[in-house]
Amino acid sequence: MALGAQQACEAGNTPIHHHRSCSRASSVTWPKAFQLLITWGAALLLGTLLVRGGERWPEPLAIQPQLVWALVLGPPALLALWLATRWRHFDGDLNGDKGQSSNGIHEQV
Repeated sequence: MALGAQQACEAGNTPIHHHRSCSRASSVTWPKAFQLLITWGAALLLGTLLVRGGERWPEPLAIQPQLVWALVLGPPALLALWLATRWRHFDGDLNGDKGQSSNGIHEQV
């Protein structure tokens, strides 16, 4: 497909925008989908365990401030730590590009 036709398909302003030549492949790969299913399954299992625990021990727990703060601040802190360990450091090389986006209509000088 020509570049102009591809841009028209992406914009959706062509009578063939529903044609299969305009369709994109799924952006979710099998390993990512499998990882998502594992995460979803773990969350479902945790929720089931919490429900069963509530049925087994129906009396409320005593409020312990340290435990409450750990449960409130712990997961966001772990998420921030996880993100920080996977953050990619920018080395400044953009293959000659200075960071401007271009749609091909106006050339940068």
